[in-house]
Amino acid sequence: MGALVIPLLLFFQNAAVQSAVETQRREAALHSVPEVLGRESEDTPEAIRKRGASVQERLFVEKFNKLINALMDFAEDYKTGQAINVKKARAVREAWLKLEKAEVLFQDDKKK
Repeated sequence: MGALVIPLLLFFQNAAVQSAVETQRREAALHSVPEVLGRESEDTPEAIRKRGASVQERLFVEKFNKLINALMDFAEDYKTGQAINVKKARAVREAWLKLEKAEVLFQDDKKK
C-alpha cells in the first residue's frame, strides 16, 4: 500500500508544479497586454494613405513604361520599314488609353 501512495503523491506534486508554471505564463501574458495595445497600429490612416499612394504610383509607372515601350517599338519599326505598322500603332493607342484611364490627372482634364 505504501508503494502505491508514493507514486500517487509524486504524480500530484508534478501536476501542481506544471499548474504553477502555466499560471505564471498566463500572468506574464496578461501583463504584456497593455504594452501590445499601446503600440501604434500599422493600419493608421496615415499608413493606409501612404500604401495607397505607393500602389497608385507603381501602377502609373507600369502603364507609362508600357506606353514608352510601345512607342519605341513603333518608332523602331517605322525607321526600318519606312511604313506605319498598324498593329504597333494600335498598341501605342491602347497603352495611351490605359494610362489615361488610370491616371487621375488626365481624368480631371476631361471633366472641364
